[in-house]
Order: sequence, then C-alpha cells, then structure tokens
Amino acid sequence: PEPAQPGCPPAGAEPDEEIKLIAINSLLQSDPSAAFPALQKVLAGNSSVKVKEKALFVLTQNSSPEARKLLGTIAANSANPDLQMRAIRYMGLMGSDDARKELEGLYSRSNDERVKRAILQSFMRSGSRSFLLNAARTEKNPELRGEAIRQIALSGGQDELWQLYQSSSSTEDKN
Repeated sequence: PEPAQPGCPPAGAEPDEEIKLIAINSLLQSDPSAAFPALQKVLAGNSSVKVKEKALFVLTQNSSPEARKLLGTIAANSANPDLQMRAIRYMGLMGSDDARKELEGLYSRSNDERVKRAILQSFMRSGSRSFLLNAARTEKNPELRGEAIRQIALSGGQDELWQLYQSSSSTEDKN
C-alpha cells in the first residue's frame, strides 16, 4: 500500500471512523451514559471534521442534559470555528429552554461577531423572537443590531418589528 500523504488520514481510516460513529449512535440509543465518553473522545480527538460534524449530529438526536452540555461546550469553544458554528446551529434546533439559555449566555459573553451572528440565526430558526427582539433593542454593534432585526423579519415577527419601530428613536433602525 502507498504511504499516506502528509495531512491525510491513512487509507481506510475514514470507513473506520464511520463504523465508530454508527456504533456510537447505536450505543446512544441503548445506553446514552456509555455513549457520551465515546462522543467526547471523537470530538476532542483527531478525527476528520466530517466525522466530528456527524458526532455533533448524533448528539442532537438525544435531548438529555448531557448532550446539550457537550454541544454547549463545542459551541463555546473556538478551536474549530466550523464545528463551533455547527454546534450553535444544532443547539438552536434543539429548541429546549436550556439550550436557548445556554445560547443566550454565550451571546452575552462572546465578543466574536461571527459567533453572535450564528446565534441570532439560530434563534430565528427556532422561532425565539423574544431573544431577537431583546438583541435588537440592546445590541451596541449596529451591524449585529441590524442582523437581529433581519432575523426577526425572517421569522415572521411583524408584531416584534412593530414594537421595535415604535420604541426606537434611531432612524437607522427604522430604515
């Protein structure tokens, strides 16, 4: 067999990773407590981004606090920005109050505009207009405030837009 190219997994590595994920998914269905350490290992290890994204998806299939916490850890960690954005998106899709609270906390703690935009989009997808309205009212960054207003509009929040319009003295917000 040919040696692996630098930076590439050895031949046959991807199918092994796929098999691991199938096994972890099955384990998650039958014994969630045993699956989480394996998922953590995949997410922290040197698996490909594709495999890590699938591991995140497997986590979303379980609505347990442990799954949400692990997703939240990845969402708050910027070691891999693409994986972080996917975790934020998945947390929004979970739709639970705990996931929303965790995203709200991450939004308030973060200085990363990309993270904040992803959270705003996540709240739009989950229909969390109250968070979007609050962000539109309180966000200091005019671009992020505008993004929050766009996300309210995309989520069908005419009532929220009207409330914002009536309470705003900024002509920029009203345009």
